[in-house]
Amino acid sequence: MVKKLNLLFLALLLVTGCSNDKENANREMEANTQTQSSDQLKSDDKTEIPETMSQSSDEEMSSPKEQTATNSPSKSPPPNDKGNSKWQPPVITDADTKKITPSITYKQEGKKVHFTFNVRNNLDHLFTFHFDTAQQYDYIIKDQNGNVIQTYLKETKAPNLPGEQPVKPGGSISYEVQVENLPPGSYLISFVLTAKEFQPKMALEFVVD
Repeated sequence: MVKKLNLLFLALLLVTGCSNDKENANREMEANTQTQSSDQLKSDDKTEIPETMSQSSDEEMSSPKEQTATNSPSKSPPPNDKGNSKWQPPVITDADTKKITPSITYKQEGKKVHFTFNVRNNLDHLFTFHFDTAQQYDYIIKDQNGNVIQTYLKETKAPNLPGEQPVKPGGSISYEVQVENLPPGSYLISFVLTAKEFQPKMALEFVVD
């Protein structure tokens, strides 16, 4: 009986040892599997990015700066800047100037002489005169000996403001001038339009009684 018990005890120990060995083997296999998976994840994280991808990412990072520089407004000075360039009159032919005709009329009333300086546009289109100041005309009066008696520039100070005078086809611009207290005698009055394009001129001899 004792021998049989001993044999049963040994058989139980063997069975118990085998089961323990299997459990330990299973545990080692699971541990190895987890280690391999973690190592694989680490290796995936350490995978190098190809050069083409890194270059494209660098280009994407730099592209906003390049767009900003491209879309920035130009700082070049605007054309036709009046502060940096001088005004240039339009080209006028001799035929045009012959079709813009000046004239003078006058009338004496006692010691006063009234003059009208008229510039007529005989062209078939609008013509605009441009002036540097508010003074659009000038005149000078000389006696029969050629001595200067009176000038508009000496008599009047016009404001230094540029201006213009558009004249329609068949239209005209007129300027009234009154001269007083001229001694009796013969005189010559000369008018000129002080426009930038060209200066129509006209002279007239008159007599003061």
